[in-house]
Parts: sequence; structure tokens; C-alpha cells
Amino acid sequence: KAIITKAIPTILLALLICTATALASVQISEVYHDPIGTESGGEFVELFNPTPLPINITGWKLATKSSVKDATIPEALIQPYSYYLITDANWQESKDNASWPAADHEEAITLVAANAGVLLLHNNNIIDAVGWGTTDLAEGTPLTPPPEGLSMQRTQDTGNNSADFII
Repeated sequence: KAIITKAIPTILLALLICTATALASVQISEVYHDPIGTESGGEFVELFNPTPLPINITGWKLATKSSVKDATIPEALIQPYSYYLITDANWQESKDNASWPAADHEEAITLVAANAGVLLLHNNNIIDAVGWGTTDLAEGTPLTPPPEGLSMQRTQDTGNNSADFII
């Protein structure tokens, strides 16, 4: 019994470390900031959970050049090795390709086409950032802004946007 009692604090500490690590692991996996033909309804930010644990993202925020609270995620979990799609309002009607998935969360967002970025925030702490053009909303060197109709997709996570994303 004494061994179990002494082990409980160690187990709780390990769980807290695992949870904190998982929270910090959520990534912005793709950003579509300049849709074809419309700036209203066609933009999206996709999140990815690269861990074996579900992560509660309730209340997390997207901050952009336009707003420090461009979107607030409602009650939501990202399952292990799964994605969560945040889209602009009217996504279902305005997305460039009808075969693209439905949104997990739809809210009016404003992703500026040039010299901007998006931050993923949890309790006002930056979890991840993607920037394009000349901006301070980036990890490392920002990406060259892609042409209209192309997205920025993460291929790795080195902490440098220009190395981590492809167009």
C-alpha cells in the first residue's frame, strides 16, 4: 500500500506532462487563405493532432492579422491522428470544390492574402503559427504567399514555416 501511495504523485505528474505535451503538439496542418473568386466563405484552417491522445480544443482561438480572436472553437475534441477543419462562414455554399469535407466549425474568419498569418492560441499561448509574405505572425521564416486557389500544407514541423510547408 505504501508503494502505491508513493507512486500516485509520480503517475499524476507523468499524466500532466503527457497532457501538456499533447496540447503543444496540435499543428496548423493546412491554410487556404485566398480562394478562387470569393473572399467570403471559401477560406479554411485545418488543425491536426499528431499524438495518440485525444485533445480538447474547446475555447482555443485563431488569431489573424485582422483580429486577435478571429475564430473561437466551441466544445471540441481532436481525436488521435485526426484533423479538425475551421472554415469561413458559408463554407458549404462557397468552397471552391464541392467534394471538400464539411466544416467541423464554421465562423466568419478573415485571412488576408498578403503579408499575414494565423496563430493557434490556447489560453493566450501560441501553440502554432503560419505566416506568409512579410509578417511577424510566423514560425521562423514566413512562406512566399501562394497564388490564388492554392493552399499551404504542412509536411513537417521544424519550427520554420518556409521549411515546413509546401504550396
